[in-house]
Amino acid sequence: MGILIPPSINLIIYGLLYQYLGAETLPHLAGFVPGFLLALLFMGTVPVTCLIQPEFGGKPVHSSWRARLKSLVDLLPPLIQFMLFGLIYAGLATPTGAGALGVVCALVWRARPGRLDENAL
Repeated sequence: MGILIPPSINLIIYGLLYQYLGAETLPHLAGFVPGFLLALLFMGTVPVTCLIQPEFGGKPVHSSWRARLKSLVDLLPPLIQFMLFGLIYAGLATPTGAGALGVVCALVWRARPGRLDENAL
């Protein structure tokens, strides 16, 4: 999917092809159509792979709602890391600065009591 993120050369070529074919009103589809098709193909690989190799699907997991809600705390680090992209888009941080802040946040999260041991790194 990364090849379709502007200003990739593939997206430029797709745009030129759409323009050359007389579709001046639809150049935005040059990135959408291939990206959407690739997303569908990527999503389709999971069910096809699980049909061919059912053991890749894993085993059913049964848990209580209390355990599920308690496990939501583990979603905080990815959420914080994702929010660091907002600092870049808002112009409050450079990509390097946001990356450094992400590393510091990850280390602080991992260094909580009982979480940092010799196998953690």
